[in-house]
Amino acid sequence: AGQGTSSITYTSGSPGLTTPITLSCLVTCSLGIPYQASASVTVYTAPSIGGISGDTTINAANADNGADDHVTLTVGYTGNTQPSLVWMFSTTGNTGSYTLFETNNPGTTSSTGASAWQNQLTITPATGFFNGLYLEACASNNVVSNVCSAPVQLSVDSAPTVTNPSSTAVMVNGTANFSTVATGVPTPTLQWQTSANGGSTWSNAGATSTSFSLSGVALTQNTEQVRVCASNTLVNSFVTNVCSSAAVLTVQAAPSAPVITGNQAVNATNAGAAQDNSLTLTASGTGYPQVNVTWMFSKTQNGSYSPFETNNLGTAGTTNNGTSFTNALTITPATGFFNGLWLEACASNAINVSPVCSTPVQLTADTKPVLTNPISATVLTGSTASFSS
Repeated sequence: AGQGTSSITYTSGSPGLTTPITLSCLVTCSLGIPYQASASVTVYTAPSIGGISGDTTINAANADNGADDHVTLTVGYTGNTQPSLVWMFSTTGNTGSYTLFETNNPGTTSSTGASAWQNQLTITPATGFFNGLYLEACASNNVVSNVCSAPVQLSVDSAPTVTNPSSTAVMVNGTANFSTVATGVPTPTLQWQTSANGGSTWSNAGATSTSFSLSGVALTQNTEQVRVCASNTLVNSFVTNVCSSAAVLTVQAAPSAPVITGNQAVNATNAGAAQDNSLTLTASGTGYPQVNVTWMFSKTQNGSYSPFETNNLGTAGTTNNGTSFTNALTITPATGFFNGLWLEACASNAINVSPVCSTPVQLTADTKPVLTNPISATVLTGSTASFSS
């Protein structure tokens, strides 16, 4: 510059310059003595941030099950001065919905070059809580605040869970419905199972949705058990299938008309005699819940029946998986009074309180002969003597 010059202009050929530079000029004072002056210029740049890298799909499992239970994310950024970096999270991923993530876990920062850094964030254990969470990294310095990366969404694999189906009671030939709520990542595969032996063994029912129905149920299915099992990619040698508790199916039915069996013909004799002097009849049928049996009698088949010996109603017992009943009536001594008597058995339960009755049977009570003594007689020779008993 010539004498008297008061200013100079410096044009940088590098718009992206990020390091300090020094400008110098030479001036000559009025006495002709040259004088050199210099000044430094610092160039500040806004943060620039790259994309987040790392495996965003992980296994959330207990530390001792052998599966990966943490996630590591890395992001690179530049700027001058060195930006500060924070991790932000959102449950929706919508703009403006992000808040500071784990202030006590800001990640680890390291330098990767001139005015360049990277930050590595490790989440451990990465539980199912983090599934679906959105994360972004934001850098700020004295030029610009909150320059943020594109967000990434975490997918945290978790073992399946199922809610227990409820036990239910239905009428015979009806439909029993069961349901469950399943969770887990990836979405679990379901399999409904049934057991007819109290849970000792289970058979796949073929249903794989969250609901399951048994239609046209038979009385023989009473007390059958139902459960649902779930599995996903976390089910392995460390995590087994997850199965619900068993629901119990109760099948209800009105009693069938009893069928009477037994020897209806007996010898009615004194207790001390050698002949059989008792009579046992058995009424049997099906029905659930508990069936009550009442014995009724009439002197004629189509006559009016009345309760028979209220103090001798027999003993009722439910057998065959709770779906059949038997009731035994013993009459002793079976005297001749019972000869020709008609008996029927009537059954009722909570499903049908109006009794349903068997076909009547008729008793035959055999009795030993009883004779009156003939009367002595005196007659003439050649006459006829008559005797009677």
